[in-house]
Amino acid sequence: CLANVNIFPHDTRNNRGQNRFNTFNPSDVFHGKLNDPKWTYFKAKEGYEAFANDFISFHHLTPDEIRLFDILLYRIKRPSLKHLPRAP
Repeated sequence: CLANVNIFPHDTRNNRGQNRFNTFNPSDVFHGKLNDPKWTYFKAKEGYEAFANDFISFHHLTPDEIRLFDILLYRIKRPSLKHLPRAP
């Protein structure tokens, strides 16, 4: 038991109540399939509000989902308005 080594549960949600450590599949979280009290201490948010913009981890991802996250987070550059040509 972690309590034997002085490790105790801590609320890791952000100030909006969004989880930073997502211990379930993102699709299940998004669609609100996780409000079973035996799995969650706090009522889970649904939809886009469920995900913190400063998230740390997701669990239960398939290899394809991991690759998609890698592409979206690290390999695609967001366009910047300063790089767009000016209108005449």
